[in-house]
Amino acid sequence: MTDRSIVPWSHGPAVPRRCRGPAALRACAALLLIACVAQGRERFGPIVVNPLSANVGETAHGYFEHRVELENTSETAHEVALTLGSSAQGGNVIRRLTRRMAVPASSRLVLSLPQPPLGMLGDSRLSVRVDGRYRGNVSFPYSPYGHIVGSRGSSLSTRLLVSRSLETDVLDREVNRKKRGSSGRDRVRFVKAEYGTGRWSANWLGYGRFDGVAVSAADMAGMPAPVRAALWRYVACGGCLVVEGEVAPPEPWRQMATERVAGGPGARQGFRRVCVGFGECVMSAGTPLNRLSGGERELMRKALARSLQPWSQASDRAAANRNFPVVENLATPIRALFIVIVAFTILIGPANLLVLRRLRRQIWMLWTIPAISLAGTLIIVLYAVFSEGITPTARIETVSLLDQVGHRATTVGLAAYYCPVTPRRGLHYGYDTEVTPQVSRRAYGSGNARVVDWTRDQHLGSGWIRPRVPAHFMLRKTEPCRRRLDLDWDTARAASVLNGLGTEIRRLWLADATGRIWTAAAIAPGEKARLTAREPAVHGTGDLGRLRGLFAAGAWAKLIEQLTAKGAAGKYLFPGTYIAELSDTPLLERGLAGRLRGTRRAVVFGVLDRAGVQ
Repeated sequence: MTDRSIVPWSHGPAVPRRCRGPAALRACAALLLIACVAQGRERFGPIVVNPLSANVGETAHGYFEHRVELENTSETAHEVALTLGSSAQGGNVIRRLTRRMAVPASSRLVLSLPQPPLGMLGDSRLSVRVDGRYRGNVSFPYSPYGHIVGSRGSSLSTRLLVSRSLETDVLDREVNRKKRGSSGRDRVRFVKAEYGTGRWSANWLGYGRFDGVAVSAADMAGMPAPVRAALWRYVACGGCLVVEGEVAPPEPWRQMATERVAGGPGARQGFRRVCVGFGECVMSAGTPLNRLSGGERELMRKALARSLQPWSQASDRAAANRNFPVVENLATPIRALFIVIVAFTILIGPANLLVLRRLRRQIWMLWTIPAISLAGTLIIVLYAVFSEGITPTARIETVSLLDQVGHRATTVGLAAYYCPVTPRRGLHYGYDTEVTPQVSRRAYGSGNARVVDWTRDQHLGSGWIRPRVPAHFMLRKTEPCRRRLDLDWDTARAASVLNGLGTEIRRLWLADATGRIWTAAAIAPGEKARLTAREPAVHGTGDLGRLRGLFAAGAWAKLIEQLTAKGAAGKYLFPGTYIAELSDTPLLERGLAGRLRGTRRAVVFGVLDRAGVQ
């Protein structure tokens, strides 16, 4: 999560007092820039803290990345703790973001504080502690409020982050030429990057809130390798990269089919799209983005809309539980509670009084009433414990695109939790996982304020799960992965596979080098199984564009059924790929620690190494 590619600020040469003419203007501009840069920069003993600017603007989903540059000027390491937020209470908002990190001696690095897609309480002040001691506050050059659509009632439309090398105003005028005055979701809204691409984030979460990122081919060639890798990871997670010029996507996507513009007014041969994971890259080779034809502009708008579509269908807690239920029956047992209350009332009142009067011990009411009340309370508590227990219930379903060439797994899916009691340790996810809660973002009067700690991992602490209330999340993740499926051919052209995915494969469909589909079932982890060719022969006719369509459709609760339904293998597979239905979710964290009830299902769409397919 640290980005060491940040270039130190240059304070420039001293300016003579008697400069005149253009030189004086340049000197004044340089001094103004230095003053703006140094405005938020503060020294706390040996640690210099510099909050960086961010690409501000409201978006419909994704994390807002707060970045802080830390410099240790001493010869010893120091632990720095940063806290953004306040102790105030509110609705479905982020109350506090925290992170601690040991800063090595004589070093400079960037600390990232990603904010999940909820509003923020507090002002722009960042609390700083050095070696456990409070040293003061420093302010961001922007406000943490209002970065999530819904907190201010803005319309839902696509957002495009634009490199500083491109003319944002001209792009806005050209791309939205026929949409002027429209505030609907078909209008593209542009956000100009605060920094040049050399200073962009190396964390894909920093781009996930945008439906697209627009750069030039020169930007892609000149940016640091970690930033370029982060952009491709963002695309693989469902984003859209718009390039003025042409770039080569990483393997294995480079070798896969591309879709060129066909038809449309003024369509040119150089304008094309390449699917990368669950996302896509749109390239305008030889055509500036501000001179696109009508058909090309429409294609670009549709590509951006596909990245927004899953989030436009995001729902509140009640709708999420209808679409993806975690427990069968959430209804309150009204009849049972009514019977208990009536019995308790009769027992503690008339029955108690009648018995004590016959015994001529009315004075005992001083202890029988409290005793009956305590017994009734214990009965209700024991009923709740024995009817539901204290073990949380989880339902997790994911679809992963496993790139066995580049050794990377990209996962999307849904997770739902139902906890009879509040989990003591909260939820834990990795640094590369985007967690979107399915709650109403306008409910400031209800809901829980939430706490996030990024010190050891992504720890979603207090407020994320309430007892006896379902909690639903949309998840995206990309990470290095060495899990794989090994394919072996013998001399008789019979195939077998070795399950290296870490869990049981319930069903497997695999397309060989010719596209013919082979099947297997019930393969234990670490075991080999022989493949059986489908008869009559069935060949896969799919491409990555269909996976992109599944992602954009937004019906993530039905992804597994769509990929494992009858005939799905022929529809989605193409040579050198496979679909494996798993009995667990090895490519995504469980979230909750300890024992869990419920179901966990996963499907892996794998891309085999070409050498293993032959």
